[in-house]
This record gives sequence, structure tokens and C-alpha cells, in this order.
Amino acid sequence: MSNLRILANNLHDSATVTVDKAAALPVEYTQDSVRSHVWRSADQQVQKITVTLASVSFIDCVALARHNLGASGVVKIELLMGEDVVHTSGDISMAMIVPAGVWRAGIDPWGATYNERMPGGSELGIYWLPGPVQADGYRLTISGSNPDRYFEIGRIFSGLSFAPSVNMNWGCQVRWVESGEHVRTEGQSLRTIGGGDLWREFDLKLDWITEEDRQRLVTEVVKAGLGADLLVSLYPQSGGLRELEHTMICRRVQSFSHSHSHVRNWQASLEFREV
Repeated sequence: MSNLRILANNLHDSATVTVDKAAALPVEYTQDSVRSHVWRSADQQVQKITVTLASVSFIDCVALARHNLGASGVVKIELLMGEDVVHTSGDISMAMIVPAGVWRAGIDPWGATYNERMPGGSELGIYWLPGPVQADGYRLTISGSNPDRYFEIGRIFSGLSFAPSVNMNWGCQVRWVESGEHVRTEGQSLRTIGGGDLWREFDLKLDWITEEDRQRLVTEVVKAGLGADLLVSLYPQSGGLRELEHTMICRRVQSFSHSHSHVRNWQASLEFREV
């Protein structure tokens, strides 16, 4: 398991994206933060999404957010340099299977996954490379089946993530924020108004920031701006519900500040809100 990771510069957003088959909704929507904008295939034939980057870049992460690939969905990720494949993930299952000991015989369906249990439409498939790989593009091959009879992806992220050399403090707060409001009636019944919206927020502290880490926070996270979509993973490569719940597409909530706490050390707090 790695330290906290933040992907601030999403290479996918500035790339040229094509798909090999006719689509019900355009693949360029994977570059758009608006939740209602999603790429949708016309059917469940094998789909190939090809991405040409604006320039040769290093990549250590590719993620698919708000997808409907389901328990049988499979994705193959190939990093390209020209026509050559410089790295392949092989076939990756999008399902995060509930493990033995947690899965309840006779209660949970066979092959139950954490994906379908996550609230708030937070489906996420993420592939961490063993290390940074230089590429000028990548190809996603998507296959499988689901009750919708089409494939759908809301956002695609790719790029080189930042991991601090000393991890975040203990006590990181994860909030599931619900938009509902409790109102007491004249007859003293409790009514809940609204409640259809749900999102997460992360609050964390970094009390042991080196000079090199501080520079990357400023030149990557701060440079991206408050309006930029970020990929934040608190427990990358931990697997299961722990990784799924603690990884999200989000934006910074407050302006960044840091303090020079003592010689060769800085401190900072970060707050993120799911988009």
C-alpha cells in the first residue's frame, strides 16, 4: 500500500480521443466534468478508445470514473509510443469482489461486489502502474456485459501522480454529505426534505512536508487551481471497499497555505470535495 496520491494534471483532458465504433454519446464527454455528460456506446460490442496525448508524458495511473461496466466488465490498458505498446495492464476486472469472511453465505449473492454497494454513483476503476512510463498515448479495450446493454464512462483520468514522502497524519476525516434537511412538523413528526444528493469530502493534514514535496504541491496541486478536477486516493492499492471509498474525483475546497514549522519541514492542510 502506497502513501496518499494526488493526480492534479489530468493528461486525458487535453488529449485527442477517438473510439472505433459509433457511439450513442460522444467519447469527448470523458473530458468533461459535468455529471450528465458521459460517453455511451451504442451496444455491448468490444470497444476501443484511443487517446493521443498533447505531448510525450509520464504516466503512472489510469482511472475510469462513474462507469457502468459492472461485475463482468473488463478493461485492458495499453500505453503507446507511436504504434508500439510500451506497457500493458492485461485484462483487468472492474469488479471488487466481497472477500471470504465478509461475504455472507445464503445472504449475499454469489460474486457480490463492493462496486454495487457503494452509495452516490461512485463507480471507479483505477490502475496504478508499477512506476512511471513514458508514452504519447494509450488505448483502452472494454468488454463484458451488463443489464444496460451498453457501456458508459463519465470521466477518464491519466497522468503522473504525486505521493508525499511522509504520509498524511492519522485522523483524516471522510464525510458522506447528504443534502437532506430534517424539519419538525406542528404535530411533532420528523420530515426529511430533499435528500437526493450525496457526495464525499476529505479533510487531511500533512505535518511532515519536505522541501521537494512542498514544491510539487505548489507546482502541481496549486497550479491546477480550485476549479480543476483532481484524482485523490487516500489508500491507493489497498483494494476492496477501503480503496473504493477513499478514492474520488474532486476539487480543492479552500486556498492552499503552508507553514514553515521548523528547519527543513513544512505543514499544510487539504480539503477536497467530490464533483
